[in-house]
Amino acid sequence: MAVPRVIIVGGGVGGVSAAQQLAKANFADVTVIDRRDYFEIPWSNVRIPVDPDLINNTTLPLQDVPKVGRVVHASATSVSETEVQLDNGSSLPFDYLVLASGSTWDDPVNSGTDPLLTDRKLNQQRHSAELKAAGTVLVIGGGAVGVELAAEVAEAYPEKQVTVVQANKELVPGYSARLSRQILSVLKSLNVEVLLSEKAHKLDEQRYKLSPSGRTITADKVYVCIGGKPNTNFLKAESSRTILDERGFVKVNNFLQVEGRSNWFALGDITSLSDYRLGRLAVDQGALVASHIKTLHGGTTKLKAWKKHNGIEMIAVSLGRNNGAMALWGWGFSGWLPTWLKSRDLLVGMTRKNMGLPAVA
Repeated sequence: MAVPRVIIVGGGVGGVSAAQQLAKANFADVTVIDRRDYFEIPWSNVRIPVDPDLINNTTLPLQDVPKVGRVVHASATSVSETEVQLDNGSSLPFDYLVLASGSTWDDPVNSGTDPLLTDRKLNQQRHSAELKAAGTVLVIGGGAVGVELAAEVAEAYPEKQVTVVQANKELVPGYSARLSRQILSVLKSLNVEVLLSEKAHKLDEQRYKLSPSGRTITADKVYVCIGGKPNTNFLKAESSRTILDERGFVKVNNFLQVEGRSNWFALGDITSLSDYRLGRLAVDQGALVASHIKTLHGGTTKLKAWKKHNGIEMIAVSLGRNNGAMALWGWGFSGWLPTWLKSRDLLVGMTRKNMGLPAVA
């Protein structure tokens, strides 16, 4: 039986998970395409502004990730039924395609769009220095990233005025009202000003006007933690645009197969699934997709369906190093358990171990 060619577009946590699981199965020729020359643990980025040296433990050259297969540093420009076209003029044929290109955020803390690791580190150092010099900090967006970042800043720099503006009436909406209340309580204990049901409209780089209150906020450092967009522009060509919904997300079935294509899969932030867009779910989806490819290559079509939230309706939210909150099947609570699970090291040690990387010294 011929060795199947698997192309994975995206070297983030989901794409790497799929690549490593395929390598363990030892039956496929795997190529990972990413314009960046590095891998990073994205959920650690909220702490890097206050601890810039942490980036040395949360990033590494993509080709140094164990059992990741062949790495091609390029951007996908389009996809046909059998090939991925790249911006360097080349094309790569595939038998199976995994779309794991992730999302892009406006804020530099979250974006990870620097193509070179050296630039990523320099820019994070620069943003950290800007934060250190700031007296006032504005965080726009009260989702998980926004509240985690605000708590990190407030804990590390108690002398700074930190404000969170959230358009929704709840923080981290979509989980439980109790979780929102627990997070709000912790933020207030850190002297963070939280403004709910307010939208921020940019006046200039440091000034935002709120609605409906009409208040204008001026801050020395602003973090925009809203507006993540799926990286699917390369799929808008005639040959593949029918797989996207009206928002630009990839339409998939319950087996993470792209609509109308049995040998194409998609995972993580770019899918149209109603799951929480969490890194841990992208990792789990990567493992499931790898198992599907092995099953299909073996001549069987019976696949395991993806269960919403992988069967566990849970989120853990770090709130600095010394506190956290979590929701589990609708229950929300804070205290030692989420702190122990996530806040201590933002799961960096566990992630490195699971990826086969050496422990942090």
